[in-house]
Amino acid sequence: LGYKTPNIDRLALEGMRYTNFYAAQPISGASRAGLLTGCYPNRIGFAHAPNPGCPYGISDEEETIAEVLKKRDYATAIFGKWHLSVEPKGFDHYDLLWDQGEYYNPVMRTPETGGRYVRQEGYATDIITDHALAWLDARRDDDAPFCLMIHHKAPHRNWMADLKYLDLYEDVEFPEPETLFDDYATRGDQMRQQQLTIDRHMGYAFDFKVEELKDEPTLQYIHDSWDIAMSTLTPEQRRVWDDSYGRKNRDFLADRPEGKELLRWKYQRYIHDYCRTIRSVDDQIGRVLDYLEENGLMDNTLIVYTSDQG
Repeated sequence: LGYKTPNIDRLALEGMRYTNFYAAQPISGASRAGLLTGCYPNRIGFAHAPNPGCPYGISDEEETIAEVLKKRDYATAIFGKWHLSVEPKGFDHYDLLWDQGEYYNPVMRTPETGGRYVRQEGYATDIITDHALAWLDARRDDDAPFCLMIHHKAPHRNWMADLKYLDLYEDVEFPEPETLFDDYATRGDQMRQQQLTIDRHMGYAFDFKVEELKDEPTLQYIHDSWDIAMSTLTPEQRRVWDDSYGRKNRDFLADRPEGKELLRWKYQRYIHDYCRTIRSVDDQIGRVLDYLEENGLMDNTLIVYTSDQG
């Protein structure tokens, strides 16, 4: 395919792959609540979140996996994405992104900040791993078992890569999926009505990073989100960003394709950004695996890799 994920591949090669697994809810918060509690989302009031009395899915009556493990003397911590409007239950420590989180210089909160979010400098995927490994390192001499959850923002929409990877895979043309030009004529109503197509529902600025077209209409609210997405970059970070995408956008704007050729361009822009973002996830998984090996923890540690949609 033109890109590699050696550390994610290592998990698959040295472990067990679940190839017939499904998510109980296709919305991330509900699915995450299900993974944390072991319950179907409708069982915990999250089928149509938010739900009065059970905001974003985990009420005080529900027990999380962290609480179960705490009863068995595990040390517990969670870092990164939470996006559930309740305090984490059963965790000794947490460091959480605001809402979905930002890719660059995100704000995060810990129990020590009393709910106040503090700006972190750097790229979110790196920062989340930094905090997770620092927590492990601080308890290096502790023999108690641990449960550590590392919840990356990536690769959540809108796929903003680490600045050092903005031009990665630039010389690669990814193969097109067979369904790229599917008109949904033979699909059910749900597939025809969904608003997640590359062709009709992605924003030129927010998704495809063509800031010059940020005022062009889209069926999604996201055309208003571009300035928010870019607001956390420092001037120097913004310069690096503009140098990369300004150059890549010039050719597109000079001779804008139409019809199928436009969809082909959209797909390539999307999949390039997605794979660049995944590159950092793979890097950080490698850091975690290296840490476990170097500290003699690998042979007695169970590693579960999944997404928040299962």
